[in-house]
Amino acid sequence: MDRFKFYFYYLDSQFIGFPLIIRITIIVVMLLLVLYLLTIFKIIFIGVHEKKEIKRKEKIRSQYEIKLKEIIYSSRILFKEDIQRTLGYSSRNKQALNKKWQKEIITNLLLFLKNEHQQDENMFNQHNFSILLELFNIHLFWEKRANSSDKSQNVRALRKLDDIEVGVSGLAVSRQIHNRDGNLRKLAKVEYLKFNKNEAFKFLDESFDKQFNNLDGLRIHTILKAKRKILPPFTRWIQIAKDENYKCFLINECALFHQIETAPYLLELYQQTDSSKIKIQIAKALGILNIQQAVPILIKDFNYVSLDLQNVIINTVGNFRTQEALDFLTKVHDTVYSNETIINIVQGIYKIDKGHQQVLPKIKAQANAFTKAVLLHAEYNDL
Repeated sequence: MDRFKFYFYYLDSQFIGFPLIIRITIIVVMLLLVLYLLTIFKIIFIGVHEKKEIKRKEKIRSQYEIKLKEIIYSSRILFKEDIQRTLGYSSRNKQALNKKWQKEIITNLLLFLKNEHQQDENMFNQHNFSILLELFNIHLFWEKRANSSDKSQNVRALRKLDDIEVGVSGLAVSRQIHNRDGNLRKLAKVEYLKFNKNEAFKFLDESFDKQFNNLDGLRIHTILKAKRKILPPFTRWIQIAKDENYKCFLINECALFHQIETAPYLLELYQQTDSSKIKIQIAKALGILNIQQAVPILIKDFNYVSLDLQNVIINTVGNFRTQEALDFLTKVHDTVYSNETIINIVQGIYKIDKGHQQVLPKIKAQANAFTKAVLLHAEYNDL
């Protein structure tokens, strides 16, 4: 420490007589020089590390890739001893794959081979793949990392377990479902929902989590799609949902999974709720489910709702293509002023009336330049 002080005071004494601006410039130049040298060292370090990683990957690929392909794409169900024999596996080379980087590389290689022919189920042998995961202790490795104290490591491990899928247990991620970090906690809950068979919908029964967003919805939808054969009606979760975004997501899922049995509850909820956002989602869902009983309710509500909901009502009612829908669209055609709403109305009338020409001739005769352009666009798209 004394030596550093000596050099500091020595350098300070060398420039003590210089003007202040020159002294500041010298200090800035020296700082930039140090920063430049650190950057150079970092670039060199990254380059060396990358080359090292490439060599490691090539070494494991050259040693295992062909053998793993032979096992994963085999039409035969292989026993553990057969797979060990194919790999030339012994206690010695088992120890050689116990390092973290080796586990990561072999995991990535297995996942690459698994996804290479994912669309062709006849190519991928899931039983043999499971034996390989067990042989390389892949589950244990990533489960430990998923429950470590390092947040970034937790997230990466959870995503790896999600990719692996085969043989993963809900208990592997259970420790993180109460984590204080919201993003990590949500990810853990999604993975728990995916892998736990005994409590398949535990967190949906508990309104999932706080501040529900589109990413949460996308993740949950993917899992529900895989569990579609055992899905209960979503109304049980809509009733207890407190978060508006989460409630809207569940209403949309009713439509996507074509749960016709939820329609009476959705109609009732539409009439009871004051939330424009929820009404919009219900109106869309009823249209997708083709619930024509909703038409009188939506029409009655039209003049008392927001512009966004009005547009949804117009689109939903128009898609039914009934005489009631045509009468409604014709009636509101002259009462709206929003260009977007006019476009939706004219396009709806065209879809319903193009084959009957009950209303279209009159609208064409009275149309202004904007309405004529909308009709031309509708006719062009119909060609």
